[in-house]
Amino acid sequence: MGILKYAIVGTITVYGLQYLTKKRSLDGKSIINDFGDHLNDLLIK
Repeated sequence: MGILKYAIVGTITVYGLQYLTKKRSLDGKSIINDFGDHLNDLLIK
């Protein structure tokens, strides 16, 4: 049962990372890029 749990958590993690790093066709940026831009704006102020 423990191996099945780790396999499921690993699969969810991989798909989550793919979703966060997938580039949008509109502007060519990902969610991670947006987060980095907003974090830089917050740190500069």
